[in-house]
Amino acid sequence: MQPIVLYNFSLLDHPNELWSANPFKTHYTLVFKNLPFTTEWLEFHEISQVIPTITKTKIPPTVPVIVDTNNTVIQDSWEIAKYLESAYPDSPSVFNGAESLHHFFYQYYQTNIQASIYGLVAMNVKKHCGHYDNPNGFSQKRHVILAFL
Repeated sequence: MQPIVLYNFSLLDHPNELWSANPFKTHYTLVFKNLPFTTEWLEFHEISQVIPTITKTKIPPTVPVIVDTNNTVIQDSWEIAKYLESAYPDSPSVFNGAESLHHFFYQYYQTNIQASIYGLVAMNVKKHCGHYDNPNGFSQKRHVILAFL
């Protein structure tokens, strides 16, 4: 079986290390379900160039993205988890029959917790992204979010 390809975000001074929450969730799901996969590491400035060529949608380019062995492309850690559950029902279940409960906690985290954590770590992450003058760089994409924190 050809492995699933996971697109992830690499920091300049910590290449090929898991650190970002959403890609980490997908990495964990793939490991938990015992599915073979490889990781394609992208620098921050590459996400806006590479991801649209893979997803071929108008959805803003983010990671994680997976390309399954049948060339199905899924973006977003929650959507990936749901897809992997349905596409690989014989592997261990990450929801264990309680997808709605998991979705509740996912939504609660997204709505009530993520922004606070983001505000604490965003500027530190910026130091490790590089390419500050790039129009697709970290600052240009995040300044609006940070203004509200």
